[in-house]
Parts: sequence; C-alpha cells; structure tokens
Amino acid sequence: MAPPGPTDLVQLAIEEPRRARLIGMALASHQPTEAPAALLQAALDRDAIRPDIAVELLGCVRHRAGYSLARSCLYNADRRDAAFAAGIAMARIAGPEADSDLIVALWAAPEREGREGAALGLCEIGEAHHAAAIFRAAREGKIRARVAAGCAIQLPFDPELHLELLRSEDRGDRRLGTELVYELLVQSGDETELRLRELGEEAKWAVQLCLEDAELYMLPDKREALEAWVYGSQSPEG
Repeated sequence: MAPPGPTDLVQLAIEEPRRARLIGMALASHQPTEAPAALLQAALDRDAIRPDIAVELLGCVRHRAGYSLARSCLYNADRRDAAFAAGIAMARIAGPEADSDLIVALWAAPEREGREGAALGLCEIGEAHHAAAIFRAAREGKIRARVAAGCAIQLPFDPELHLELLRSEDRGDRRLGTELVYELLVQSGDETELRLRELGEEAKWAVQLCLEDAELYMLPDKREALEAWVYGSQSPEG
C-alpha cells in the first residue's frame, strides 16, 4: 500500500483534528501542491475545520494557493484565533516575499492578535531588520512587550538595539528592554548565555535602575529573575 499523499493527509486532519499537528509534520515533508490547499479552503468554507487548524496546515502545505486565506486571517476579527498561525503560514508559504505584507499587518491589522500574528511571521522569516520593526510596534502599543521580546530573542542579535531600550528615559521602552533580558534569562543554552554576555555590565546597570524604579511594575517572577542576574548571590540591599 502506498503511503498517504498530501490530500489524503489533509482529509485525515479534517476528520481527526486532534491529530492535525502531527499530520502537519508529515505534510511538511511533501512538495507544495495546490489540491490539499484547496481542500483546506473548502473545509473552512463549510465550517468542517477550525480556522486555526486550517491555517496552520496551510503553512505545512506551503502552496501559494493558501497565502491569501492566511493573510486575510490577520485582518478578520471573526478569525482572530487563527492569527498567530496565519503569520507563520504566510512566512512558510512565501518566505521573504511575505515581508511587506507582514510589515503592513504589524501596523494596520485592526486587532492585536492580527498584529502579533504578523510579528510571529516576521520572526519566522528571521531577517535582522525585523527586530527593530517589532520593537517599534511594541513601543507604540501595537503588540505586547512579551510577544516582542519572545520574537526578538529568535532573531539575529543586536546588543546595541537592546541597550538603547534599557537606556531610554521612556518607562515603556525600559519595560520592553527588561522583558527582553527576562526572556533571555528563562531560556537555556549557550546562545542565550552569549547574548547576555554581549549585553554586558552596562545592561546590568540599566536593569538595576529599572528595578529601583518604583513606578516600573514587574511581575514577581520577572523581578526575581532580574535581581538574581544583577545582584548575583548578593541581596539588592547588600
């Protein structure tokens, strides 16, 4: 018996949605073809599949026939639950050619989910200049600082860009900068350790000033992690 092809796999995902992510991994091993993308579109039109599952699978199929549907989910309030998958799907389908659409959606998508989905798509493409665009969107309140920081640590690292946030006189910028450091601290591996070393003592000094700012609110876990990084074995009072 021949192994199932892409269309068979999509039909199986429609029938057994709880296995859709595993099926998506199998789809990604096939060459992009139009038929499975069309099948997902038809299933979505008749409400036979959840939008987030359909769009995630379109990203695994990777055929251009699914691109416009994925892009529309960044702007459709009724499909905001599919927005995160949509940005990633656009990047997987079109690669760097999705860059301009994602940059526009980062600013123009009407719902926060759509804008954050666009940020995740830019992160998937992974160009160095995307970090600056994502940070700017966070600084202007388009996306959450946590999402921006999570994207930034997956992109090519520019210590000066992050130090600029920590040095800023704007409290929102410094909140974003500390979120980035926190994301690095909760990750593990040689790459994150190297990035923390690149930030250096200047970053520690800037984070210490943030910790001492009573008006810069932080969740307890974040504050504890930053204090451990800044002060080491010493207490803040020591």
